[in-house]
Amino acid sequence: MVKKPKPPRKPRPYLWLLFALLIPLSAYAETPQVNIPPELRQKNWTVNRSGSCVHASAVTLWRWTGAYQWADYWKRKYGGGEYDSRFHERCDREGVTYADTYGEGDVSFIEWACRTRRGCLIGIDNAALYGGRSGGHALCVVHIDSRCVGVLNNNGPYKIEYFEREAFIRAWLAHGSWAWTPIAGPPAPPLPVR
Repeated sequence: MVKKPKPPRKPRPYLWLLFALLIPLSAYAETPQVNIPPELRQKNWTVNRSGSCVHASAVTLWRWTGAYQWADYWKRKYGGGEYDSRFHERCDREGVTYADTYGEGDVSFIEWACRTRRGCLIGIDNAALYGGRSGGHALCVVHIDSRCVGVLNNNGPYKIEYFEREAFIRAWLAHGSWAWTPIAGPPAPPLPVR
């Protein structure tokens, strides 16, 4: 006597409902606005005992726009401590197309850079965000909304850190409110409408 195989078990209806709800949510779960893959994030490097945080942040943003050769060229040529005016002079001399703001407290620039999925490099006093010793630092802003700001710190931990929006903006304003973004190639495509 040959046993007849059992028919495959049908999933229970509530499981289908669960899958139907989860799949659309996971398809739109991308946050932050500028989700730079870890392999494109440039860590700070040292030249003559001085960090290269401005250059590391710029290299990260160039890679994000797909300007890999340019990012490598910049990293080979420039390094060490940097400040906004000299960085602008170097960008101008090299023919870099960029947008920036300085000393105007223009938060809308950061919002625009994140909304258009470019991200931006900003200058900030390290102690204002992380405590400890005071000193200038540059990092990438990759998200801003009504509650928080997401940053990539090239000194580590190399993952996106979120800060309360008002505290972050106060710290940025106190350090001169400099923000810069490359206009090299198209920005990333917009996030899907939720």
